[in-house]
Order: sequence, then C-alpha cells, then structure tokens
Amino acid sequence: MAELMQSVSGGQQITAGPITAGNVIPPPVEIVCIQVEKIFDSCSNVECAEYCVNFTATGVVITPTLPTPVPPFTFVSCTAGPGAVSGPITELPVPGQPLLQRVIADICGPASVVFTDSLSNTFTISIPSSYLCFHKDVLLYMPDPDAMFGKIEVVTFTCLGARFITTGVVPQVCVTIGLRAIVKSAAWVQLLIPAYGYCPVPPTCRELGTLCEGFEAEPFPTVYPPQISGDPPSSVL
Repeated sequence: MAELMQSVSGGQQITAGPITAGNVIPPPVEIVCIQVEKIFDSCSNVECAEYCVNFTATGVVITPTLPTPVPPFTFVSCTAGPGAVSGPITELPVPGQPLLQRVIADICGPASVVFTDSLSNTFTISIPSSYLCFHKDVLLYMPDPDAMFGKIEVVTFTCLGARFITTGVVPQVCVTIGLRAIVKSAAWVQLLIPAYGYCPVPPTCRELGTLCEGFEAEPFPTVYPPQISGDPPSSVL
C-alpha cells in the first residue's frame, strides 16, 4: 500500500505488502525487540452436528407469539452465529507426554429458523447459544504450560438447514450447525527481528461523501444585484 511506503538508506523505497519474484528487498536498518503473541502449534477443526430443541424450552422465542403455529411446518431459511468460546479455555496435562497439553473448551452460538405452518403463517424461532455448543478437546504442543495458553479462533458458525418433529406433545426444531475453528497454543514472547524503523504517518482518511459535500463545494452565489461597470448605457427615447 502506497500510504505505508517509506524511504530507507540509498533512497530505496519499501512498501508493506506481498513479496513477489523480482522484488529487490533493501537491507534492514535496525534490529528491534518486540513483544508479540507467538503461535507454537495449531490445528483446524471442521465439524457438523444436529441439535433438536423443544419449542417450549427455556429461552426459545417464537415470533409472532400469536397465532400459535399449526403443524405441519415447512422450513424456509435459517441463520446462526456468531459463534464464540463459552466459558474458560482449559489446559490439562497428558500423562507421559510432557510437551503436550489438552486444550478444552466449548464453542456455542445462537440460531434462528424461519418457517411456515399449515395455515401459511410465517414464524421465526430463535434458539439461544446455550443449546448449540461444540465441545473441543484437542492435543497441542505446549512445552511450557505455565507461560503458555490455548486460544480458539471461530472461522465459521453457520446454519446448514433445519427440520421439525411434530409427533410429540411439544414440537421440536432440529438445526444442523457447521463449525470451522482453529485451536492454537500461544505465549507472549519477546522476539528480535530485523526492521526498517517506524511506519510513516499515513495520509488523511477518506470519508463517504454526502449530499452536503457537493453543496458545500459550490461557490457562494452573488447576494447583491450587479453594478454598472464602465460607461452607463445610453437611453433611447
């Protein structure tokens, strides 16, 4: 990006961005000590599960509240998320494996399902996150548990579809949730890295234009009538 370009010794320019074949990278101007969150190990997780919840379960909300939905129901659409870690992330030792730790956590998120009933009325049923949780228990390299910690990045928490069970006294909605997550072991460390000094001050931010922007840019109109310049016009009787 041009706004993050700066000059280094010899007049060379360096720019933040990808390094491609043919790039001439100038030598760094200093070695600096920075504190960063270093990732020691990570794994990706893809999981899909179906969760069935009663219409009358605590926290479940159906809108509108009236009239009461009359089965059979027809699925229309659904959404889910955002997904997030619920509660603390726990690290536990692995017997006989001093360099490994179990990273344990629950990833939960809400969902909403739109459906129609037999009378063609449209409803939305909202399910709180406490009913839609994935339990994670994975092994990661963690050689210093006292200084390290586990963390989880939720990439995708999405509703893939829903169906209804109406054979019982209370109807149920069954939603299928897809999860993609990355589990990591990390630690805050100080690293020595080559650097080019501080980043330059970026240019002024550009803002979205408004209707007033064009109005304010127009020249101010003449307030008074024009005066005679030069010889006054002759009158003809």
